[in-house]
Amino acid sequence: MACKVIKTTDGGQTWTLANSGIDFSVNLTDIQFTSINTGYVTGLSDYLYKTIDGGNTWTSTYGGGGQLKGIFFTSHTTGYSIGNHSGHGIVKEINDSGDT
Repeated sequence: MACKVIKTTDGGQTWTLANSGIDFSVNLTDIQFTSINTGYVTGLSDYLYKTIDGGNTWTSTYGGGGQLKGIFFTSHTTGYSIGNHSGHGIVKEINDSGDT
């Protein structure tokens, strides 16, 4: 079963269900779009999920341990995720648009 992700294209007046492809057990924690089509969500599963089609579909692009609780991009290719791993705070740099 997949997480329910909803999207709007008219400033929030109407919402549609997107096929997220993200496992239902993942607790999503934050979202940021760097363009109209490219966006990222973090989850407590230690993965970063990425869309390149405006949120219609999402793919897992990053793992590495820990629970990711927030994300912030300073450009289209560079971002930072924050979270915790084994009781310690972590900050992870993303410098390739989250592709690896």
